Amino acid sequence: MNWVSIDKSKCNLCGLCILRCPSVFKKVGDMIVAQADEESCNLCGHCISLCESQAIIHSELDMANFPPASEDANFETEQFVRFIRNRRSHRHFKKKPISRADLNALIDAARYAPTGGNAQAVEIVVVENKDTIKRLSDYTVDFFISAGKGAQELIGQLATEKKEVPESLIRTRRYGERLKAAREAGMDPIFHGAPAIIIFGSSLFHVGSLNSSLPPMR
Repeated sequence: MNWVSIDKSKCNLCGLCILRCPSVFKKVGDMIVAQADEESCNLCGHCISLCESQAIIHSELDMANFPPASEDANFETEQFVRFIRNRRSHRHFKKKPISRADLNALIDAARYAPTGGNAQAVEIVVVENKDTIKRLSDYTVDFFISAGKGAQELIGQLATEKKEVPESLIRTRRYGERLKAAREAGMDPIFHGAPAIIIFGSSLFHVGSLNSSLPPMR
């Protein structure tokens, strides 16, 4: 079965689809023809996004996910850099649940982030249970405390050998100490009391059940 068809009334024979995916698209005479199946197409959708005339139709992809490119999406370099630099981390949260509609909107937006080959091999886990969030925070703090202790051992070894101590080791030791002190003061230095967290991971490594996969806290 051929997954791709071309609307001849819209095709302007620009040939971008052939340049992008010659295993699927070919020019025959004065027409471009396509033959796509599981052997030749990896469902990346790049051919559709490149086709300004919107002549390509793919039966295995949601065509509604490929709106025409808009001039509004173009940014001048200075404007784009300023947008990036305006990002801030929020570490004070209201003590109320996040609505399901808001969580769904965030997840829906995140799935448009580019991935290699547009494989979208990403799993998203939403955690709202306070006990599970606490365990994840403690597990992360314990990891950095352990890394800090390892760094301190290396620092001592290098000092004994009269070798230069890399700044990265000093930072690792200090970071572990700071996280430990913050937790002992009753703070959550990882999630800062957020009512929900979203975890992204590759589907090549299944996140699975957090409650069953997390090691017991020491």
